[in-house]
Amino acid sequence: MENIAPPLVLISYIKKVIESGKSPREGIILYLSEETDEFSENVRMWFVDREQGKNSLQLSSLKISSHRKSLLQLLQRGLDKESIYQQLLLLESETLEACYQEINEKMTKLPYIMMIPVLFFQFPALILLILGPLIQNFVESLQ
Repeated sequence: MENIAPPLVLISYIKKVIESGKSPREGIILYLSEETDEFSENVRMWFVDREQGKNSLQLSSLKISSHRKSLLQLLQRGLDKESIYQQLLLLESETLEACYQEINEKMTKLPYIMMIPVLFFQFPALILLILGPLIQNFVESLQ
């Protein structure tokens, strides 16, 4: 799933698996088998540590956002046989809201970013177009 926030992709896998009556563990395995981005590598490290019995609660060592950490904490509870479907839906809506907020922030900066080509390429060409005949007349009058 290209161009979708990685936590939303994982949430969709887990939702689909839970709705079909399977465990969140199977959803995580399906996600890890199909996705190969940076977040899936973090999930893979977390999941392998958990499966080997290591302390997987050290999410602070991973350099991930708070939404991603809360998703992994929720999955931790799901792997401990707790019901997580309602919390998963809530986390999905919060993550979507965060994505919309990030999109809006980037959209407000976009007009200023788009001015850069105008300033560096089009404005000098326009100045040459306007001042070109004046400079040509000036050079001809000097001769």
